[in-house]
Amino acid sequence: MPATLKICFEKTKQQQKRLSELEILATEAQETEQMNIKELLQIC
Repeated sequence: MPATLKICFEKTKQQQKRLSELEILATEAQETEQMNIKELLQIC
């Protein structure tokens, strides 16, 4: 694999990993938001 292609591949791999991490964070944020709404409804 040429050096340039290898660098591109590594960068793409890192971006893919970061996207996965962001997806997990977004899911957790959404779940937390839903939980907070449920808690608010119980209080009111």
